[in-house]
Amino acid sequence: MVVGAEAKLADAGLVLFHEYVHHLMREHSQLRYPLWYEEGFADLLAASQLDERQVLIGLVHPWRRNDIDREGLMPVLELFAPLDTDNPRYWARYYSTAWIFMHFLQLGHLTSDKDHRVGMTSLLLAIDGDEDPRAALQKHFGVTSEQMDAQLKAYAERRTWSGYKIEIQPYRGALTERRLSVNEAAYLLGDLAYRSGQQDTALEWLKRIDAKQTSVARALSLRAIVEQHLGRVDLAAHVMGLAMQSGADDPYVLTNAAHLSWDRARRKK
Repeated sequence: MVVGAEAKLADAGLVLFHEYVHHLMREHSQLRYPLWYEEGFADLLAASQLDERQVLIGLVHPWRRNDIDREGLMPVLELFAPLDTDNPRYWARYYSTAWIFMHFLQLGHLTSDKDHRVGMTSLLLAIDGDEDPRAALQKHFGVTSEQMDAQLKAYAERRTWSGYKIEIQPYRGALTERRLSVNEAAYLLGDLAYRSGQQDTALEWLKRIDAKQTSVARALSLRAIVEQHLGRVDLAAHVMGLAMQSGADDPYVLTNAAHLSWDRARRKK
């Protein structure tokens, strides 16, 4: 994971840890997490403080705290059904509300609030089974949406919160390393460029592949997205077809294929 100097971030670690949490969740869980949970949990852990001896979990996320103070909280039911918009102020409010909601659900019980962790778990399982969370909030948490909004607002206005301190034991295991293949490097660097909004640079990296290897599927699938964003729709479809030939079972390829289909559907509106 890389954050370029041009981002001019006061704390690049917040971004790196946030993205690493996404990686861990997607690699080690089969659940389809809703956006509010995935982003809120990533921000909750991203604000952790680590040193050689301990990790502190539950600290205030400075960016999200500022957004709450400036934009206010979003109703919980709106978290469950976000708008399709590019408005940065909307998403600042969404992410900050998701962060404080996750802090409340995961750590609120430490400060004598009702323990919502059981309800949160049952709701996540229900959502994974296609249940509409907007109609199920009271069923799983035992409160109405209005009551949950009031509880969350009161929690956000507290002067102090609680979290966890975990002592870190010295690592005694073995470490292994290996050199990335040509296709792995092309995909990694192309993906970083793409996510930072530099599509031309992403395309340069994604063309540096060894097409004879089956590991090329991920790079091809991401290239298809970039080609479509640049207006080359037919080429995008062709490249995605090549990716699917060798990567039809790869979750990254399938995610990019879904992205491509979603982009097309939006263009037809």
